[in-house]
Amino acid sequence: EVSTELHPEIIRLQHSDYLERLKSAGITRVSVGLQSTDPYILRRSKRGHTAKEGRTLLESTKSLGFVRNVDLVWGFLEQSPATHAETLHAAIAADPDTITTYFLEIRLGSPDYARYLSADHDPGDRQRIVEMGMMNRKILEDAGFEEKTFDYWFRGEDFQHRKRKWSGDDT
Repeated sequence: EVSTELHPEIIRLQHSDYLERLKSAGITRVSVGLQSTDPYILRRSKRGHTAKEGRTLLESTKSLGFVRNVDLVWGFLEQSPATHAETLHAAIAADPDTITTYFLEIRLGSPDYARYLSADHDPGDRQRIVEMGMMNRKILEDAGFEEKTFDYWFRGEDFQHRKRKWSGDDT
């Protein structure tokens, strides 16, 4: 297993044969940073791609036979359970081998840290975020995924990348 992460804007920024060159260089597994299919969330989180570019990258990596993971981020103040469900269903529709659902982390000192601290929090924010976390489990399990390690969802075989990451072997 030789793995790399791909951001969807790669389609726009690289030569058209970029994915083929990765495949010929021996890359066998890719993790696609889709993050969300909600245009507002993509803009708000300063992602450099559109939902369409994300879907295109997922289609291209499938047609080339890569083992594929899709990275999703959830828990934004502005994110609704409905748009998060749309993102989950879009990721499932791409038929990846794994899906990783990362809860949003705002790091101390980042540009958004002060904004999140000072935001007018809706009393329902916590409930909505808990709802989205439960939604991850329900939708992904219904689609045949199994949670092997917190937020790592698999259909079928496990991968060396995940095993090494969580076993403490940094090689």
